[in-house]
Amino acid sequence: MSASTQNQALSALLFLYHRRLRFIVMRRDSFKCVACGRNPAIDPKIILHVDHILAWDEGGETIFENLQTLCSVCNIGKSNLNFSKNI
Repeated sequence: MSASTQNQALSALLFLYHRRLRFIVMRRDSFKCVACGRNPAIDPKIILHVDHILAWDEGGETIFENLQTLCSVCNIGKSNLNFSKNI
């Protein structure tokens, strides 16, 4: 297997892993924003994001414990501030 083929296979696995992780985080958070409680089941205009609690650019890892579900409004307003439902 060439290096290029290995890189493509690894990229595909990481893509599937992150999609699955996003779903698990959203399910844990009941598919609603942990900050404001907005829910796309009630308001279809709501867009949910999976966000790092400790920002990725500050060393936050993409792991279950460091991820939370936020609506687009709360996520954009948060930027890279440390904001979680535990505060």
